[in-house]
Amino acid sequence: MADIKPQKQIVQEQQQMPQQQIQQEQLVQNKQEILDNYVITTSDGMFMYRRIIKADDSCLFNCIGLALKCSLNESSKLREVIAKIVRSDPINFNEAILGKSPEEYAQFISGQNSWGGAIELMIFADQLECEIVAVDIINIRYDIFGQVYIMIYVSRTSSKIRSNFTDLFEQISENTEIRVFSPSDEQTLQESLKLAKLLNSKKQYTDTSKFSLQCGICFQGLTGQNDAMDHASKTGHMNFVQMT
Repeated sequence: MADIKPQKQIVQEQQQMPQQQIQQEQLVQNKQEILDNYVITTSDGMFMYRRIIKADDSCLFNCIGLALKCSLNESSKLREVIAKIVRSDPINFNEAILGKSPEEYAQFISGQNSWGGAIELMIFADQLECEIVAVDIINIRYDIFGQVYIMIYVSRTSSKIRSNFTDLFEQISENTEIRVFSPSDEQTLQESLKLAKLLNSKKQYTDTSKFSLQCGICFQGLTGQNDAMDHASKTGHMNFVQMT
């Protein structure tokens, strides 16, 4: 005699399976949002990869927050740090350096749509007493900000993890990633350049001198970061959208 389940129970099981599948697919999607397909094996048997940071105009601040505080919610506080330093030191952070008065720059960088750059990395390295290495994927080179203590890789954050490659997605967590390195760790620095070379060969970068932008206020089309900065200085508009 066949074992026939009640119709109500069959319907419930049919409803549960898609939900489980959705949750599994969401887990994979979440992992893919922070890890692309380009990974290198390091000399110590670990894996180095680019940790993707959401392109929401605060990616530099979020890189620093993730590396030092394991948090992607520090951008507002870190912007406040930059604004405070710029206002308090008009000698070193003058209009010739900033491209605008210290007060104007402090207000500019406090806005959530304003990008950070070399000035911010220099201030963070000094205030946090660390050495920050920014890896340039386009030119396969790096810039060092600060002198001592620790090293943070900021190329949308390069991270190392000890894992079997096939289990990489499952192993990623706040407890398994290594994001801070000794400034004497020359091997990791060279491996970061190796990763940058791989990403460059796969065109996995955004050329800020050539990408297409649109002003989010007046909708004027722009090309490159310099155009955007010039437009902002003339109009006061600081909300830009990258066009694809």
